[in-house]
Amino acid sequence: MTHDPLEDARAEAPAPASAALPAPPRRVRLTPEQEKSRRQRNLAIALAIGFFVVLVYVVTIAKLGPGVLQRPI
Repeated sequence: MTHDPLEDARAEAPAPASAALPAPPRRVRLTPEQEKSRRQRNLAIALAIGFFVVLVYVVTIAKLGPGVLQRPI
């Protein structure tokens, strides 16, 4: 007879209700300087991603050649 690993899992007793839900996380309050720094960092990341997207588009069009924009639709 083979051993069924799921049988062991089914045989375990359920955890008490108090252990089922973790304590709610405490929220961290940022200072105005930290909020400003976060906003500036997020803006820099957004601009970098936007620049990368435009760069990939331009390189793709350059590799495909100028005729790709003049094809019939």
